[in-house]
Amino acid sequence: MIHRAIFLASILTLTLSVSGCANVPPEQLPADYDFGKPPSGYEPQVEAYFDTILRDPKSARYEYANGFVQVVCHTFELRGTPRRIKHAGWGRVFTVNAKNAYGGYVGAEEYIALFEGDTLWKVLDYGKFSLEGCSLL
Repeated sequence: MIHRAIFLASILTLTLSVSGCANVPPEQLPADYDFGKPPSGYEPQVEAYFDTILRDPKSARYEYANGFVQVVCHTFELRGTPRRIKHAGWGRVFTVNAKNAYGGYVGAEEYIALFEGDTLWKVLDYGKFSLEGCSLL
């Protein structure tokens, strides 16, 4: 009898712990969400951002991909809680190649600049873009 009670208690505990890990779909944008116009005058903002982090910003070579993309970023929450939208706007994929401390170019690295209206919101390494909770629409 005691073994049966322990068995039932462990099944109940396991069931409750697994149900707490249920995957809840993220918050969705309304179907009629208006992203507005793509930003204008974005290049100086992107270059100003890199001026603060590159060792030799004057050597930087920027190459922008064709066109803007629509981007949505969600928060990271505990399992079982819906992921909220933290950003919805335009993004621009581009590469930067700049000199390192030895004077040689390191090779083009790919980034994405995210905008809220005409203002630069965030720059992300494109390879880690999805790790920030972001996705292209």
